[in-house]
Amino acid sequence: MTSVRTALAAVVLSAALAGCCRRGPSLAAVPEQADTFLQNGADTITAKFTQRPAIVDILFVVDNSPSMCSKQAALEAAFSGFLDAIGQQQFDFHVGVTTTDFQNPQFQGRLVAGPSGHPILDSTMSTAQLQQYFTEDVKAVGTAGATQSQPLLAAAVALQPPLTTGANQGFLRDSASLAVIVVTDEDDYSLTLPPSNPIEDPMPHYFTRLFLGLKGPGNDGLVTVSAISGFDPTSNPPTAADCSVPAANPAGCVDGNNDGSAAARLLAVVQGTSGVAQSICQSDFATLLSNLGRLIGGLSRRFDISSAPVGQDFQASSLTVVVTPPGGQPQTIPQNDQTGWHYDASAKSVEFIGSYAPPPGAQVTITYAALQAQFKLSHQPLQSSLQVTVTPKGGTAKTVPPSSQDPIHGWTYDPPSQSVIFPPANLPPLGSTIEVDYQIQ
Repeated sequence: MTSVRTALAAVVLSAALAGCCRRGPSLAAVPEQADTFLQNGADTITAKFTQRPAIVDILFVVDNSPSMCSKQAALEAAFSGFLDAIGQQQFDFHVGVTTTDFQNPQFQGRLVAGPSGHPILDSTMSTAQLQQYFTEDVKAVGTAGATQSQPLLAAAVALQPPLTTGANQGFLRDSASLAVIVVTDEDDYSLTLPPSNPIEDPMPHYFTRLFLGLKGPGNDGLVTVSAISGFDPTSNPPTAADCSVPAANPAGCVDGNNDGSAAARLLAVVQGTSGVAQSICQSDFATLLSNLGRLIGGLSRRFDISSAPVGQDFQASSLTVVVTPPGGQPQTIPQNDQTGWHYDASAKSVEFIGSYAPPPGAQVTITYAALQAQFKLSHQPLQSSLQVTVTPKGGTAKTVPPSSQDPIHGWTYDPPSQSVIFPPANLPPLGSTIEVDYQIQ
């Protein structure tokens, strides 16, 4: 009997222990895991570009109204600096001069020439010849022209038939960029008088489309209209609010008259063609013209980065720019606005906005690290337990919410790849640490 009781007790104890063991897993802690990743970039991307030949036709449209005497003299004196600027970029250039006068049949878009008879200046001439002929051409413009200038109309007619096949033949080349530079101390009066409200003026849109179409479909980036005129240099984009309105034009040329009236219509076309605006309210045009020489058409100064993998991004700190001149050695170009490049994040482009531009025919190589968006976990997680923390290099840790809480910046979990995926708008920055804490299924 005792042995039976003993056996029964053993069965009861065994059942109790078995029951205890079955309850064990539900009471024990679920294994936890912490996976740590370093944002080193998913890939090294290399984008290569070839700088185009620097072939540019430059048309100066010079106001010949009576108030322009001192301004024409300043233009003549500053032309050598302009030549230096385009010479540094090895331009193959044509330079022509016409006037803003569309009332005198002698002008009306025709290139002018001084006593030496050179309406077209080019890069085969010596610096001394270029300075002499340009000075003669500007003087041939004179200051006895119409008081209401029409530079946009004069330029448009100068650059189209019948003048391009007649009086101006040989100036405009099919392979060249085109830069129009208007020098005037008043607004444009082409075709119609500017209305009191510039928003209601159809002329800027008309002339912008006309100039951008001169080089044919798809080549609108080869044409710019720039201006040395009256405008507010402290605003961006410039507004025609600076330079006091001059008194009524005198009968003759007046030295020292360095004012200028608002040029809203003209500046709208400058803006529409991505040209350069400089204020005419200075007695010295050296800096103005040198800046124009560096920034007008010819060499590419912006290189768009379009080869980043879909869904990935990069940051400027990973960018390197190397320029290899034809027959020369590779040169790493510094990142600065004066003699190097800067990165425009909104346009995703490397831009040379200072004194340097890659020379004609050079290879421009831009290398950068595409940021990693996807991080594969070491175990299958319990999805509801996922917690993601990003610590930028040298920064403070920040918990990143899932997409259910933040659809734009939040991460998602992809079961097939067993990965946490960040959206393009919120990729962890280069050098950051990503920690994913979770419970293992």
